[in-house]
Amino acid sequence: MSKAKISLAGVSKSYISENEVTQALHKINLDFYFGEFVAITGESGGGKSTLLNVIGGMTGYDDGEMYVDGEPTFQYDDADWEEYRRRKVGYIFQDYSLIGHYTVLDNIVSGLFAMGKSKEEAESLAMTYIEKVGLKGYETHPANELSSGQKQRLSIARALAKQTGVILADEPTGNLDSETGLSIVKLLKEISKECLVIMVTHNYEQVEPYVTRKIRLHEGVIISDIQVRESKENKSDGKAGTADTGEVVSSSVSTEKNGKKETAESDEAAKYTDTWYAKFFVMLNLKTQRAKAMLFTLFLIVVSAVSFVLIGELNLKSDDICTKNYDGLAFARQSDKRISVKKKNGKKITADDIKQIKKIRYVENVDSCDYANDINYYIIEDRDYEMQYGMQITQREIQGSATPAFLKDDKFMLSTDCITKDDLKKGELPKKMDEVVMYSDDDKLIGKEMDCYFSAYNIWDGDDYIKCTVKVTGILKKKTTQVYFTKELCNMLSMNLDSSDFRLLYDYDVSMGDYKAKRKFIPVINNELKGNEVTLSKNLNGDYPGDGKHKLRIQKLDENGKADGDYIEEEMEVLSKKNEDSRNFMEVSREFFYKYYSSKYLQASVYIANYAKTDYILKKLEKSGYYAVSTYRAGATSKSDTKEQQRLVIIGICTAGLVVMFIAGFLILRAMMTLNVKEYIVFRFIGMKKGVLRRINYIELAIYCVIAMVVALVLAFILRLAGVGFITDITWYYRFGTYICFVLYNILLCAVTAMGFNHYVKRRFHQ
Repeated sequence: MSKAKISLAGVSKSYISENEVTQALHKINLDFYFGEFVAITGESGGGKSTLLNVIGGMTGYDDGEMYVDGEPTFQYDDADWEEYRRRKVGYIFQDYSLIGHYTVLDNIVSGLFAMGKSKEEAESLAMTYIEKVGLKGYETHPANELSSGQKQRLSIARALAKQTGVILADEPTGNLDSETGLSIVKLLKEISKECLVIMVTHNYEQVEPYVTRKIRLHEGVIISDIQVRESKENKSDGKAGTADTGEVVSSSVSTEKNGKKETAESDEAAKYTDTWYAKFFVMLNLKTQRAKAMLFTLFLIVVSAVSFVLIGELNLKSDDICTKNYDGLAFARQSDKRISVKKKNGKKITADDIKQIKKIRYVENVDSCDYANDINYYIIEDRDYEMQYGMQITQREIQGSATPAFLKDDKFMLSTDCITKDDLKKGELPKKMDEVVMYSDDDKLIGKEMDCYFSAYNIWDGDDYIKCTVKVTGILKKKTTQVYFTKELCNMLSMNLDSSDFRLLYDYDVSMGDYKAKRKFIPVINNELKGNEVTLSKNLNGDYPGDGKHKLRIQKLDENGKADGDYIEEEMEVLSKKNEDSRNFMEVSREFFYKYYSSKYLQASVYIANYAKTDYILKKLEKSGYYAVSTYRAGATSKSDTKEQQRLVIIGICTAGLVVMFIAGFLILRAMMTLNVKEYIVFRFIGMKKGVLRRINYIELAIYCVIAMVVALVLAFILRLAGVGFITDITWYYRFGTYICFVLYNILLCAVTAMGFNHYVKRRFHQ
């Protein structure tokens, strides 16, 4: 008799629960030899499966020693036992323990990959043993489509293909009918001629004609060990064929630790790394489990989408501008997309400057008439204004006169700097001062004259307004309420900000040697007037110098609004005809107006795509030689306690939402993964490295996660293009760092889930 393949010397095993200690095996002494077909019998709970698990390296022993090919195993650690299961034993289970969605070929190849075989070698061996167990022609059939007998044959083929020299079978006929079970026993008998077969069975009568040895256990103790018939060892006494392979492989179990030898891998097998094997199984799982892949991906898309919104909202609320009230004293137009710029060298804004600024990313428009951008206009009666008759609206109006009542102050002037010929559906851009372009469904509007009123409470007095008759020269393509005016009109209406002080002198007092009345007026152009002709407002209400010639004193002002040099006096002809502006305006000829005003554009309004890009554009403008200020920040100066509380509540909700979703996502994903936990335990049984299994989980979840994040981002930008408000705001606030947070959150969730599931598999395997 050759030396024992496996020997147990005084091996004991106990299980400890909360209330008691159960001894499953007690002082077991057994030797198993190549060529034996051993049946282990006994009643349930007698220790049969425990003995098989100890021999198979699936559970440790407490006392004694187990020898494999004469080498002790007491010093084995987890890695050594993993290597032992991989190379020394093949398993056949009562429930087959196959991967149901894998094909027949893939089930066998997976066991060979666990041993580090190359793809070519694994497939070649698999085909050999598929034919040997009678499954030729079923190579591409999924395992879950096989009959019970075919499944057990596949389980046997998987064990044989490993060529370990030891086959362990746990109730291999337990789920089969008697005829199929008998065929499996006969197959195992044939196999035992080339290796050691140890089988646990409840039906000894079925296997009795074929086994060479019967071992009976009772309460963890061997009560009989009978040689039924002689085993048929090969001529080389257990060292040829698969036995020889087993001998060679057995030496690879040991490692250098504590004097153990280093594992020797073939050059070809060394090409296949753990990552390669993991990727192979991941791709195989994706191909054979499409429903699972879809379920995981859909769930992670939901998680990614919600996390995108919550992280974006946190990022948006990190800007405390949302807690401030806008007063509009500095800039009447309440636009968070507007930046006011002027050149650092003090020169005027030119067409070249506008081109340069427009090249900056996220800049949408530049209007060289910055001041006019704070002037309201009212052009559509009953929408923007209404005329009121027969009542005194304010002290400045005459009883019975018609005066405009402005309904909404939400429309502000923009010059034709902001549009081009391509923006017009019909007509042409304005050329004369009193021409405009606007949107209308009616192309017949071109050429029509309309009354248009202007007010600017941060430039003029709060109740002041100007009436102009404008002519429509073009119709815009895009539907909008915005009207575009000529630069000349915009410039004229905003001249009062930085030029001169005009005072009409009347009621001369000889005793004083001066005029009692020095009425301040704001000059605006009336194209019908000539020279020094002037018309005054019909709304002066008694505060009136009378018709005829009067002195007009003009005082130049510096940039701080103080007198700059001596004043000039002009003799003006006040006409009896009255204008329809408010009382602080006087209409003058174009000739007189430009005598004291020049068309200079010292400031421009820059309109950007979104407020979120304000800091980026401010920096770019500063580097390009401009002073720049966000008009919204300049106007939003006072904090609102209510808005601050709302901001904190939203930040709290978003933070809590991310935490809760992380925990819930972890629990749900792990629960979904546990549905396939048996597959991972099978992989562990057949000896797959823990590192490979961990990589499978990490890579698989990473693929689902990446797909989910990409889909979530695509959906977000589709919704942004569709104009969904809160999504648009959130996406604009996303920067590189925000995207990193979004990616890390989702990757971390998947990584933690994979890690948790790996621990769960490890715990279940030991159980």
